[in-house]
Amino acid sequence: MLPVLNTTTPLRLKVSQERLVQMEPVDIAAILDDLDHHTSKALLQGFDDEILADTLEQSSFEVQQAILAAMDPPERAADVLEEMDPDEAADLWQNSTTNTANNCSA
Repeated sequence: MLPVLNTTTPLRLKVSQERLVQMEPVDIAAILDDLDHHTSKALLQGFDDEILADTLEQSSFEVQQAILAAMDPPERAADVLEEMDPDEAADLWQNSTTNTANNCSA
């Protein structure tokens, strides 16, 4: 079992940001699934929209939602969605609106 990261402690990687963006999106997504949302957001800040879109396509729905919701400025979420495969972006949009509707009716 992996230790839980304390969000007050800065994340230190043994891999530089330049090497991280050269990793396969599926590998980056696997890393994101093990991190809390704040750390994931910090890790992805240096990614361009295309790499971020490819990574989110390989991530769990929960990670996708958290990353897109936390984007600053919010318009960047639209830019990332534009870079995603249209089917993936549509699925994410449909799932997020269904999730929102379910939360409102609960």
